[in-house]
Amino acid sequence: MIEETDMISRNQTILSVDVHDETVLFSAKNGMYYNLSATSRDIWTRLADPIRVGSLYDDLTSFYGGERAVIAADAGAFLLHLQGLGVVEVTRGPIGSE
Repeated sequence: MIEETDMISRNQTILSVDVHDETVLFSAKNGMYYNLSATSRDIWTRLADPIRVGSLYDDLTSFYGGERAVIAADAGAFLLHLQGLGVVEVTRGPIGSE
């Protein structure tokens, strides 16, 4: 599980390139390509610099104007998927902060 107090960033070994309206990621370790579009591409862009997960949810909520709980649940599931693929790195934040 990824917590709101955690820091998240791109795995620096992942290569990425923008092609038209998509971002293509390549993991040399896994030998896999991943295509990101729309919201997933926006999230990837926001991970260019390390960010606290709760701040990312706040930014997405402000930008998209949806309910924060829904955005946090959806974005959290996507981030967890990216973590499982090894394309993002999560650093545990201190308990009780935020």
